[in-house]
Amino acid sequence: MNNGTRLVDLARERYSRGRRLVDALSLDSRETGVVLARLMHRVPEETVLVGNISPTVTMLSDSTREVAWEPVRCT
Repeated sequence: MNNGTRLVDLARERYSRGRRLVDALSLDSRETGVVLARLMHRVPEETVLVGNISPTVTMLSDSTREVAWEPVRCT
């Protein structure tokens, strides 16, 4: 279990007890083991997921088009 998964589980647990923990979660990139498609159905509908893009690979070396496409590819 990675930090992204732990945060999602904590947000879901608090929400199920009637306490909203966060409005948004910023997730690590897929190369760290965070798979957005697996986590997006586990957070409350009111919580926004952001991130899941590699700042050290995609953002530094790929085109603007690839940067925009990477989060979509993760779903």
